[in-house]
Amino acid sequence: MAKNSAVLEAYQKADRDLRLRYSKIACILAIVLVPAGASLDYFVYPDFLDIFVIARLICSAFLLIALVLFFTNLSRSSVIALTLMCVLSVQLTMSFMIFWVDGAQSSYHLGLLLIIFLIGTLLPLSFQEVTLSILVGIFLYIIACFGHEKPQINILYNNVYFMVLTGSISSTASFFYSRGRFEEFRLNFELDKRNEELENTLVQLKEAESQLVQSEKLRGLGHMAAGLLHEINNPVNYTQMALQLMQREKVIQDDPDLKETFDDIKDGVSRIQEIISDLRDFATPEQIDQQKPFAFSSALDRALQFTGHDKEGISIRRELCVEDMVMGTQSHIIQVLINLLENAARAVLSVKDIRRPEINITAITEDGRLYVKVSDNGSGIAEDDLPHIFNPFYTTQDVGEGMGLGLSICHTIVGNHGGELRVSSEHGQGTDFTFDLSLRNPAAQNATATSEIEETHHA
Repeated sequence: MAKNSAVLEAYQKADRDLRLRYSKIACILAIVLVPAGASLDYFVYPDFLDIFVIARLICSAFLLIALVLFFTNLSRSSVIALTLMCVLSVQLTMSFMIFWVDGAQSSYHLGLLLIIFLIGTLLPLSFQEVTLSILVGIFLYIIACFGHEKPQINILYNNVYFMVLTGSISSTASFFYSRGRFEEFRLNFELDKRNEELENTLVQLKEAESQLVQSEKLRGLGHMAAGLLHEINNPVNYTQMALQLMQREKVIQDDPDLKETFDDIKDGVSRIQEIISDLRDFATPEQIDQQKPFAFSSALDRALQFTGHDKEGISIRRELCVEDMVMGTQSHIIQVLINLLENAARAVLSVKDIRRPEINITAITEDGRLYVKVSDNGSGIAEDDLPHIFNPFYTTQDVGEGMGLGLSICHTIVGNHGGELRVSSEHGQGTDFTFDLSLRNPAAQNATATSEIEETHHA
């Protein structure tokens, strides 16, 4: 029903424009042809040439006024009325000339026949409008014939018969023309809609293809990184074992300074092992359908570790819930957080000469979900860019600095987790990115508390 209503509404608008265009053309032709008929008056009724010329000029003057109105805003709502009045003015002029001279015996009834024919073939009127105009024309002719003098019935009948016959043909042609015009418009309308849907589908396929290609590239890099991490981890393990053996030596045990140095070395090697473990988990992410419970704070800690090189000179403030166990794929959420943190760091560092760079990370629970917000006081996003920020390959960075896939992939990841990634920004003031995840235990969401940690990374 909505589809038919949309087609009908669009057709009425297009039909109104078509009526207006054709009516202008018909009006211009009538303005030219009605006075030109004076040449016929000169040869057929020379004795009445003066009065007929006056009648024709009056008719043309009325048509000229109507033509002017066709070019005003009034024509949009009154195009049918103006068109029918133009037809009526020509019919009145012809009927007047028939009344003034020979009545039913006047050959000018052929002019009315021509008008009846043109109404249904030239003017884009509906069947009802054409029929009404024809009946009015025939009625005016009959009045003109009886007004002149009592007509010969056989001549009158003959003329009216052919008028009715011509009118029937004209009305029928108008009916099928109107239906054909509507069907043609409906088919073109549906074709345009199908083409638009096809274009949208092609765009979506290209976006999916681009994301798939990027995903395959990342998967390949992940496998390569996992192999490299394995190779790096082996000598680190050997180093750790060697340190443990060396630490048992009496020389080291008896020297406090040397023992402290070895403890520092051992802590450094352990730190390297933790980083390798985190990188291995990130390089070989779980499948999206293998969602498990994990602590959001743990995912955030890893994301902050991976982006530590980008946060020099930035103040980072965290306000998290006590109950932050969520359901999802931890490595994918880490990827989302890394991307948001990198974007935020880039934005705040671009205005570090104006104000202190700050990034705020908050998480609250509501209706069984954890809502995460990453806010910054950076350069913000222009209003014209906001509607396209999640489109693949759309980037506001300089050429060569980004592919424009980060936020698009993040939007897809959050959507696959049943949430939504949203953005709000004021250009020049800052940006807020918000997304939500499902809590593992929605019933425990009210048992929350907040903790604030101030982390400042100096250059």
